[in-house]
Amino acid sequence: AIDWASRGKPAPLAGKLCCVIGASPGMTGTVRAQDALRLCLRRTGADVVPLGEVLVGQAHTKIVDGVLTDQATRTYLARHLASFVAGATGGR
Repeated sequence: AIDWASRGKPAPLAGKLCCVIGASPGMTGTVRAQDALRLCLRRTGADVVPLGEVLVGQAHTKIVDGVLTDQATRTYLARHLASFVAGATGGR
């Protein structure tokens, strides 16, 4: 999808603010996949927020029936997304 979205003039992803969020059953919570994705997004011209990633490790213990039940992760994710939205809207 990123390859497809990177095509065209003007480049559709160029200058678009983005962050990376991932969850996995492992302890590191998609850290390697996020590194690769960040590289791909930068190559498309997307503006990847520095430190704009959320790594949810041991997701199988925090997500039940598709619902994020871990309160600490919910709080962190809410703060992260609020900060991202503020950055994307210029604080409006």
